[in-house]
Amino acid sequence: MPKVVVIVEGGVVREVISDDPEVEVLVLDRDEGGVSEEMLLQNVLGDTAALDALEQGRVKVDVLRTHQAYQDVYRERRKQRN
Repeated sequence: MPKVVVIVEGGVVREVISDDPEVEVLVLDRDEGGVSEEMLLQNVLGDTAALDALEQGRVKVDVLRTHQAYQDVYRERRKQRN
């Protein structure tokens, strides 16, 4: 199963990585703050979406970092449960 990691910093999508070059990812940003009118799409699943976030959501294939992110999250979740 393909894996995808969306990295968000300061409320902005900074990077989208995956272990599969064929995967497609669509990042919808519902936060309209600070976005000009021409950068908004008006009816995406019944609401507005910021175009800048959609453009930033281009997938970079990085198998090692994708798998490392999943492993790190699983490890940290196990720590929280103990």
